[in-house]
Amino acid sequence: VVHSRPDIPLVGGIVARFSANPKENHLIAVKRIMRYLKRTDDFGLYYKKNGKFELNAYTNAYWGGNIDDRKGPSGGALFLGKRLVT
Repeated sequence: VVHSRPDIPLVGGIVARFSANPKENHLIAVKRIMRYLKRTDDFGLYYKKNGKFELNAYTNAYWGGNIDDRKGPSGGALFLGKRLVT
């Protein structure tokens, strides 16, 4: 769903910040999001096949990162043809 509905991760991430200690206004926000998803269940990214359908992925990983916890920045991008998907 995340890759076919780019409108969802942003609001999901915002609401997730408050999952440890939710308040009533957070419940209201989640209900609003659920209503939005129900009304827009036919939304998504659709591509017509025009010739070659090429999928390219580019990633970056910093192996080692911080010497204390071995964590580091990473990222990636997925292209369908010349269009950025995620």
